[in-house]
Parts: sequence; structure tokens; C-alpha cells
Amino acid sequence: MSDNNDLFELLLDFNHPDKVVREATLQVLVKLGSDAVPSLVEEFDQIGGSARLYVIRVLGLIGDVRAVPLLLELVVSDNIEEYIFVSSLAARSLRQIGDETAVAGLVELLSHERSGPSRMAATVLGNIGSAQAVPGLIDALGNRDPQTRALSARALEQIGTPRAIAAVAVWREQED
Repeated sequence: MSDNNDLFELLLDFNHPDKVVREATLQVLVKLGSDAVPSLVEEFDQIGGSARLYVIRVLGLIGDVRAVPLLLELVVSDNIEEYIFVSSLAARSLRQIGDETAVAGLVELLSHERSGPSRMAATVLGNIGSAQAVPGLIDALGNRDPQTRALSARALEQIGTPRAIAAVAVWREQED
């Protein structure tokens, strides 16, 4: 976007009490498309309240890979006030983008020290369905967190390549 003041004026409408106004604002930003992404990413820390959630949605709907680093950062956010909503919405936006950059970043999150981000990463990778994620998901079958292991197995089944299916079969035998 050429003028950040116009962008901030528009973002203020995300705090409007009328949901119709908020949804219309979302559609305006989506129509701006990739032109809006650099400003939204650069200025994200200055955006407050529910507008942050709308911006995350916009980034996913636009699908521009330049948003991937910010979205990956938000998935691992430990801001207690936003954790559940921001992290899960950022993960959803990464699924919508679904490109190789998003997949590679999510694969890295499979070994995150906290189980929340690794669980979200496994779930989103299964939904994306990229064979690029198979090696990382196979490694995650050895994760210390049982739910991450189970979600990784499910993701591998969703991807469904012969290598993925074979890895799940071996893992299930070892788990029994």
C-alpha cells in the first residue's frame, strides 16, 4: 500500500461494533491483495485488539508468501492474552497459503520445545498434504509428546504417499 495512514484508517474499522463493517473491511483488504501484505506485515506489531485477528485472516486469504515468517512467529507466540486465538488462526492462515515456505517452516516447528506449536504444525501439515513434509513428520513420530506423535501419524496418513504410509505402519507396530 502506498499510504500507511490510509491503511490504519481502514484497520480502525476492524474495531467497529457492527460485524458487517468489519467483514466489509476484511473484503476490501483482501481485494487489495498482495499490495497490502508488506504494510500489514511490517506494521503488525502496531495493530491492536481484534484487528490483529482480522489481519491474520486477511493474510491467509490473500495467500502471499511474504506473510509466512510473521505467521510462523505468531504460531509460537507465548503471549498469554492472545495465545489460543492468534496461534491457531496463524496456523490456519499458513494452511491457506500452503506453499513450500510455509511447509518448511511448519516442519521446523515439529520439534519446537513446547508441544502446542508442534501439535499445530503436525495438524496443519496434514491439512496441506505436501509430500515435502513427510521426512519431518516421520521424525516427529519420535517426538517426546504423545499427541504430537499421534497427530504426525495422522498427517502422514492424510498425505498418503507410500513412504508416509509405511512409516506409520512401522510406528504403530512399535507403539503396540
